Amino acid sequence: MVWTGEIPAGFAAWKDDETTPALDGYQNPRDISFRFWDRSENEEIRQFGTRTASANQQYDGSIWVGTLTFDGPISRPEIPQVFKLGPIFPNPFNSTAIIHFDIPHSENICLRVHDNQGRHLTTLYQDFMEAGSHNLTINLVNYPSGVYIVILQSNTTIKTEKMEILK
Repeated sequence: MVWTGEIPAGFAAWKDDETTPALDGYQNPRDISFRFWDRSENEEIRQFGTRTASANQQYDGSIWVGTLTFDGPISRPEIPQVFKLGPIFPNPFNSTAIIHFDIPHSENICLRVHDNQGRHLTTLYQDFMEAGSHNLTINLVNYPSGVYIVILQSNTTIKTEKMEILK
């Protein structure tokens, strides 16, 4: 996407290459989402409040091309005040879900999955993360049906959330 000012913004979106396991493009053209980067602040603008966008677009079978027009200025998100894990959506799920979490302070975090017996199965993320609201898409296609525990941990706080895989 190329941003040349307040509005409009131009975009091009390619269809997913279904011959590879990686999701490298859109699957359903109605589900295209956008991420914006503020170059002057060197950070992603993560939330757009109640702003909506309309698109003038064309589709040739493999690529969407068009322009976006927003109904007002883009606002910066507020930093969450509480360390929070969840919701996980969908839940239950088959193989892929989105874990939402809020971090009020920039810090090192760890996001892990444990089975219902408390055994550590995998670490989804372990690194420094900026304060804000975050979404992490997970793919647990190789895990059997069952109840699992997601653990979000910082230096001072631990939060847990149950998730269920149904095959």
